[in-house]
Formats: sequence, structure tokens, C-alpha cells
Amino acid sequence: MSESEGDKLMEKAESKTTVTMFRWKPDWEAAQPLFEKAALAYKKAGATSKSKAAYEKASLAQERLNAPWHAAKLLETAGTLAKECAEDEVAEFFRRACSLYAEAGRAQSGADALCRGAKAVEAKDPNSAAELLKQACEIYESEEKQHYAHDAHRSLIGLHVKSERYAEAAEALQRFATCCSKSGATNNQNKAYLGVVVVWLYAQNAKEADACYNDSLGVDSFMSSEEATAASDLLSAYRGGEVEQVRSCLKRTFTFQNLDNMIARLAAKLPVGDVAAMAGQMRGGSEQAQSGSWEKRAEDVELDEDDLC
Repeated sequence: MSESEGDKLMEKAESKTTVTMFRWKPDWEAAQPLFEKAALAYKKAGATSKSKAAYEKASLAQERLNAPWHAAKLLETAGTLAKECAEDEVAEFFRRACSLYAEAGRAQSGADALCRGAKAVEAKDPNSAAELLKQACEIYESEEKQHYAHDAHRSLIGLHVKSERYAEAAEALQRFATCCSKSGATNNQNKAYLGVVVVWLYAQNAKEADACYNDSLGVDSFMSSEEATAASDLLSAYRGGEVEQVRSCLKRTFTFQNLDNMIARLAAKLPVGDVAAMAGQMRGGSEQAQSGSWEKRAEDVELDEDDLC
């Protein structure tokens, strides 16, 4: 089929949606298949931009016919073609498709579409990709489909690591751990908590790594895991302030190699930065906590004395 054939089909489809003296409202039922045929004709002719526009029109027609699921599928196709055209609206096509899937009562399909959209835009627009993945995770979890969210969480974590947004990567790992807890994926949960420690150490923030590790010990399954032991040993090595001690700790166990690939690669590069300075961070945090504890005890003593008066 040629581009000119697509033009003829498109013109005919548009005429069906035009209100005239003899047609008081758009005939979307007649126009929809014509828009879709035009889209296919353009696609075969290599007129990608025109094909995208025709698919968008076909989607609109399905929406007007109260067929949101079909409308969503067509919008996804338009989004894929928009990527081929290197246009900036790719993410928006997939967001709109997600909304239409939700309207059709298929929220999980909407989350799947967001994941596909994230993959389509990650090279050009990693920030939009991260937003799409985060929204997808929220939808999976709101639908109590946590086990379907695992890949989306991993993609989001990997995207943050690749973009060197380590604070966001650590936060995403924490959310992944919570998701794993709800889906009964204990092994993945424990790996996520260890991953948080690795990411913060790679970001040269040993104080935050130590704090997150201590918070994670409140989770029983992690506290008794080999990942918790590995995290404890690694943090102890950092407290020593010696590079070789850290390297030796990492070589003693395969636990770090068994983490998800993007985190295992970070662990393999440790230690990064001034280990002695990071040891100072950790000692400073401990001294501050101890000082706060002594101040609290002093306040308690003063209160007790006042009570006796």
C-alpha cells in the first residue's frame, strides 16, 4: 500500500467525523476502521509520522465508541511510532493508554503499558522513564499484584544507579523490600536491604548505610539472614578505616555477588572514596547517639529529683 492510499483513507475517515447538514453528529463507527486502515497503509509505506497520527485518531474513535481497552492498545502503537519519529510525546502516549486501561477495568494492563513506555524512553529521557516505572509500581501494589511489580522495581533501581542517583536508588530498594515483604519474597527482600547498604557505601555515605542497616534489623527475616551478616561485617570493616579490610570482607562471601546485577556490580567496585573519612562518619554518628543517650538520662534524673520535692 502507498502513502497516497493512506491519504485517501484518512480523508474518507475524516469526512465521517465531520458534522454536515445531512450528518448531525460524527459517525465514529464508520470512521474507526478507516483510520486504522490508513494507519496500516502509512506504516507499510514508511510514513511513520502519518501512521502515528492515524493510530491516534483510531484510538480516539474507539474511545468515542466506549471501547477504552481497544483505544489503549492503539495509543500504545502510536507511542511506539512516536519513538521511531524521535518525538517528545512518547511517555504521554503510554500514560494516556494507562488511563484508558484503568477505565476499562484493566489497571494491571495499564501498569504493564507504563513499563513498556519506560523502556521506550529510558535512553532519551531517563527522568520520565523513572516516573513511569514508579507509577507502574504504585498501580501493581494498589491492585495487590506485588509479585508483578518486582521487575518494575528492579528496572527503576537500575535506572537510578545508571543515572548515578544513589539516594533515589536506595529509596527504590527500600520500597522494593517492602513490596517483597507483602508478596512473601523473603530472599529478594533480604537482598534489597543489603543492596541499600551497598548503594550508600558506594555513594560514600557510610553514616546513612549504617542507619539503614540498623533500621532493617527491625525486620525479623532480615535480622537472621546471611545478607544481614554480610552487611554487618562490611560495615565493621568500614569502621576500621582500612581499604584492605573492606576488600577482604567482600571476598570472603558470595553474598554480594548474588545480589541483583546492578547492585552486585557496585559491590564489586567497593571501596570507593576515602574509607578513613567514612569511618569517621560512622564514629561521629555513634558518638552523637551516645551523647543523646547520656543527655536523656540526665533529664530523667532531673525529673526524678523534681518529683521528690
